[in-house]
Amino acid sequence: MIEKKIIKKGAVNHEVEITDVNYGTLVLFLEFLYTGYFDDICMPHDLVDLAVELDVPSLRDRCFQELERSMEVCNVLEILVLADKHQNYNLKASALKMITDHLAEIKKEQDIDEFEKKYPQLLKEIIVSSKII
Repeated sequence: MIEKKIIKKGAVNHEVEITDVNYGTLVLFLEFLYTGYFDDICMPHDLVDLAVELDVPSLRDRCFQELERSMEVCNVLEILVLADKHQNYNLKASALKMITDHLAEIKKEQDIDEFEKKYPQLLKEIIVSSKII
């Protein structure tokens, strides 16, 4: 995703190439770097990946806060995956709690079979945390 190309050792000009990031995510990222905040964070999923990869802890933490604040039945599995991927144990615990509290709704609204294929270990964690077996 990120490639740093140093044109010449000791040179003043450095080039950073950012690929696989959509325009909106890049704009939010730059807005945060220059101002320390942003007005609209409707898709923190992509932004948190970029913040982690580029090691911007304040942005990473803000994205995790927004993910927790916006957690709903329709997006909780995706948030669980992100929390697991980035080893955010507090967010993961919150997602697991919501899943266990709303398991019947989630089964109706989400594709559990697809989730099981992609993330079997997380499904095991959901089962253990919901005390199904």
